[in-house]
Amino acid sequence: MVLFVNEAQRFAALWRSYRWSTISSVVVHAVIFPVLMLLFDSLAARYGNGYGTARQLQSLIGFLVWYLCMKLMVAMPTMVEEESVLGTLENVMLTAVAFEKTLVLRTVVMMLRLGLETALLGTVLSLLLGLTLSFTPGTAFVTLLLLLGSCGVGFALAGLALLYKSVSSISSVIGNLALLLSGALVPLDGLGMIFTVLKYGFPMTWGISLLRQLTLTPGFLNTAELAGLTLQTMGLLGLGWLVFSRCLQRARELAGLASH
Repeated sequence: MVLFVNEAQRFAALWRSYRWSTISSVVVHAVIFPVLMLLFDSLAARYGNGYGTARQLQSLIGFLVWYLCMKLMVAMPTMVEEESVLGTLENVMLTAVAFEKTLVLRTVVMMLRLGLETALLGTVLSLLLGLTLSFTPGTAFVTLLLLLGSCGVGFALAGLALLYKSVSSISSVIGNLALLLSGALVPLDGLGMIFTVLKYGFPMTWGISLLRQLTLTPGFLNTAELAGLTLQTMGLLGLGWLVFSRCLQRARELAGLASH
């Protein structure tokens, strides 16, 4: 508990130092999404339809999940890269606390911080667009699964950062692709086999689809889908931790923890 509080205080101090960067990120995304909705509505109206409230709500759910999970996936390897560049990574390794435990604690704190940030963004956007977001035990559980799956990808990227020092470009590519391949803005359920492949193979796609089902049809819960998403999440988390452990072991063997 003491270690968790220390990490929370550390992140709070960092947030105070870089608070304008965080605030600007929320503001930019709060502006981008309504503009996208106006564009989608204009395109839909051209073909005799409208991008109504239900569709906007679907897009908002996917956008918020993408924002939360993408930020977490990018932040995990970034934490390792920053320690390496500053020359403090080796010091962290030599403390009495295992590096694995330190990374997990920092990830949990980052998860809580991003959760609050995403909740703020969601509140602002829902008020601007007149949409109603529901947060039930079912949506909370699916969101937790999405975060754990994102942690799995983040652990793998953090492991690669230990070996190759800079994986920011890979993280950025994955984050940007996720906006399209996860169906964050537009549901991909109607794409047949393509959706099936993405659902089973790409993080967030399945979870976003389930969150939309839970939001648009309250009380409905497909237990088979939920079980499948749980298995996928555990698989991503286990594989990511395995990659991280192997990379950490290899980095120690090579004595290559410093930025040089």
